[in-house]
Amino acid sequence: MDPIRDQLLARKMQGEITKDIKITPSEVKRYFTEIPKDSLPIIDATFEMAQIDKKPEMTKDEEKALWDKLKGIRKRIVEDGESFQTLAVLYSEDPGSSRNGGLMSGVSRGDLVSEFASAVFSLELDEVSEIVETEYGIHIIKLIGKQGDKVDFRHILLIPKVSSESKLKAKEYLDSIANVIRTDTLTFEQAALRFSDDEDTRLAGGRMTNPYTGTSLFEAKHIDPSINFALRDLKVGEISDAFEAKSKTGQVVFKVLHLIKKTKAHTVNMTDDYQMIQDMALAKKKEDEIRRWVEERQKETYVKVEGKYADCGFDFPGWIK
Repeated sequence: MDPIRDQLLARKMQGEITKDIKITPSEVKRYFTEIPKDSLPIIDATFEMAQIDKKPEMTKDEEKALWDKLKGIRKRIVEDGESFQTLAVLYSEDPGSSRNGGLMSGVSRGDLVSEFASAVFSLELDEVSEIVETEYGIHIIKLIGKQGDKVDFRHILLIPKVSSESKLKAKEYLDSIANVIRTDTLTFEQAALRFSDDEDTRLAGGRMTNPYTGTSLFEAKHIDPSINFALRDLKVGEISDAFEAKSKTGQVVFKVLHLIKKTKAHTVNMTDDYQMIQDMALAKKKEDEIRRWVEERQKETYVKVEGKYADCGFDFPGWIK
């Protein structure tokens, strides 16, 4: 008996049962009116935003110094025989692995950015890579083990550092774009498409998606503190001044925000929260259909329930006749 296989089969069957189920506006309204008033949930304040990002650029001298540092570390390992593990503890800037000597275990190819994956999967056991550049910075990698599509490795990451002058240049650049937008000669969406360095939002006109929900709505708890601070005094429709933040890769980035919509904390209602209520109503309709399907088949399906399970609480009562 394989419980994981059973769960997958159950989910597949549930999908087949409910694949054609739709929900109408009248059904959504009826579902909402049947919820007791004192049971209606409180919705936290939410924000819809768009952003334009600018990454401060390293000077050629700064970039050369970074690469020279990692080349020197690699030389100490490959030519001088020093411990990769020890040097990872001393120099790696990956907060998730540096204290473990850069060790990452059981990592799938799909969990790695493409440049890193290509490098690590081409290494021989105990081989140390040349310098690999990714969106996170520059790395050297040592292959520890390989099992099919999974690898164990150590790596040392150096994150690009930018000067105060480069930061100021990026901030002034974004502030100038924000001023152009405020004069109505360029929309925020057009500016994001033309100037933003963030590939995840640029093509959507800068509009941000909440990774926790997959929607454009953000609760304060899901927002980076630096963005929360910038939103503090921003009114709907306004554009923030440029401010410093961290990218998803942990590097310094400057942002300007456009606050598209803001809702205050409130009791769930059909005007502000229709999509959420629709999703809840659809889930309830699917749940009811699965229950009906099971109850119909209980009448004609024999299931043996061993004695030790007879007193268990079943999701669908009626198995024991």
